[in-house]
Amino acid sequence: MKFQFLSKLGIHLARVVIALLLPTVPAICAAQGDVTDPAAAVPPVVYQSVFADTPQGVEMQTTDWKKANAEVGQFRRGHVDILKWEEANPPAKPPNKAPAQALSKPGMPGGAPATPAGAAAGMHKH
Repeated sequence: MKFQFLSKLGIHLARVVIALLLPTVPAICAAQGDVTDPAAAVPPVVYQSVFADTPQGVEMQTTDWKKANAEVGQFRRGHVDILKWEEANPPAKPPNKAPAQALSKPGMPGGAPATPAGAAAGMHKH
């Protein structure tokens, strides 16, 4: 068999490595014991939760699950009932806020335009 991508030295080196490692296989198998014996001693399984790294304290308050389940259960047809409930119970309108432009400084991005240099206070404004 001819392997063109392997040199003769590479093949010889691979054979030497295999020859050196082959005698260790029975020792490794013996250290493991009889793998077909169901009563063989095995190391204990260490449990590590997949949620161990999950951030804690995200929710500020807890809700009684029975109450939450009852609230969701009132919507028998799912999303359609939720939409109808939201339509019948619109949210309270927030108080009027000052426009964002009034809060920003002139000349700032998104703010009121800067006053032109030649404009006087009493001039006509558009």
